[in-house]
Amino acid sequence: MLIIHYFKCNFCNKENKIKIAEDDRGALQMKKGDEIPYSCLECHKKDKIHINKIRQHLQ
Repeated sequence: MLIIHYFKCNFCNKENKIKIAEDDRGALQMKKGDEIPYSCLECHKKDKIHINKIRQHLQ
């Protein structure tokens, strides 16, 4: 099951979303490492985001 998580771009500070299949940060870190590459949806710059800066919005 894919869960949508959110983070802010390091360049433009706009909110981006990412779909993650792992249930917890430990499993995500074991699979992807400490940083996940991304391309910002707003400014289109490529960078990496640390897994501790990725969050899930709770409704």
